[in-house]
Amino acid sequence: MNFCKNRIKKLTFNSIVRVMLIPCGREIDIEMKNLLWWNNKELKDFCISAMDEVETYLLYNSHITRKQAMKYLYQPGYNEN
Repeated sequence: MNFCKNRIKKLTFNSIVRVMLIPCGREIDIEMKNLLWWNNKELKDFCISAMDEVETYLLYNSHITRKQAMKYLYQPGYNEN
């Protein structure tokens, strides 16, 4: 039995258009840039924190590799399979 044979496809268009303008870098002031992006110190602090977190996770889960630990910690749904 072919289920695709009796399917009716319908395409519609909405006449209302929604637009959100995204500013370019030179249109954003310094204060806003500091809110949106990490500076070098924040990035370094994040990396150190993440490495510490992985090391702590490995202390309690010594049967897995570092790569597996990172997946468990930072990829939601990884261990749901």
